[in-house]
Amino acid sequence: MSFWTAFRLSGSNVRIAAASFARAGLSRMRPSTAAAAAAAGMSMSTMAAPAAAAAQPRRMRALALAAASGFAAVSIAAAAIAAAKREVVRAEPPNTTQHDTEYAFDKSSGARFPTHLTLANTNLALVGTGVRTVTFLQVQVYAIGLYVPDSAGLKLAIQRHRDQLVPSTAAETLINLKQPLSIRLVAVRNPDIKHLREALGRAMAARLKHIQDPVERAGAQMAVDQFKALFPQGKIAPGDAVDFVLRPDGVLQLSLRGESLGTVASKFVQTSILDTYIGASSVSLEAQRNFLSGLQAFASQ
Repeated sequence: MSFWTAFRLSGSNVRIAAASFARAGLSRMRPSTAAAAAAAGMSMSTMAAPAAAAAQPRRMRALALAAASGFAAVSIAAAAIAAAKREVVRAEPPNTTQHDTEYAFDKSSGARFPTHLTLANTNLALVGTGVRTVTFLQVQVYAIGLYVPDSAGLKLAIQRHRDQLVPSTAAETLINLKQPLSIRLVAVRNPDIKHLREALGRAMAARLKHIQDPVERAGAQMAVDQFKALFPQGKIAPGDAVDFVLRPDGVLQLSLRGESLGTVASKFVQTSILDTYIGASSVSLEAQRNFLSGLQAFASQ
């Protein structure tokens, strides 16, 4: 309720109170009452005394009604003002430039990423972000962040395999380290989730062509179909997070808005997802560049 609606309601309450006072006999005596008093030989003061006494209870009721009406009007107005203040607070735009110890913001899209995630009691650190764009207009669809275990052991492993952390071999190298990894997508627009599913499916189909063994290729195709079946219908709202958790046991877990959608046990699917963003045919050269340089910087800390 707005303030002016409350103000109009309070005005109505005042008019109701005034009418109550009038009915209680606080207005001027009617002419017919005065004439009847004169015919009976009674003075106006004599007639007024019992009338005033009879009107006393009605006056008290009218005063109580007026007080209650005024209090209700003030309460309604106060509630309306408080609600308006809350609406103003909700309408304030989010701060898209904040960068502190808890969150980092992708430079191109402004998408927000936690600087750390916890996965199975393992602390994962954000090493880089990038943005996925489509069409020649370079429309931003979602931002991508890569998380790796914040451990001395992984830093040493990256240093030992520094030469393999290049686009052509980076995904395979990281998967073979048997460390938990996480790729987070944060929606910038509101894409249909089926577009993400089909795009990832096409990237995996391209990799399937390089598998020579027919049995191995059939198994990988089955895993791809299982992966695509995990995606629900509908759109992703701006700010929603899609997580691809790559576990050391070869299982990929897919989550949307923090809720698990299921798992697929396939090293091929794991490697394909990572290669889609860090490999030679990355869908985001910005993400590829930032992930590789971020891993090198992380290992040097």
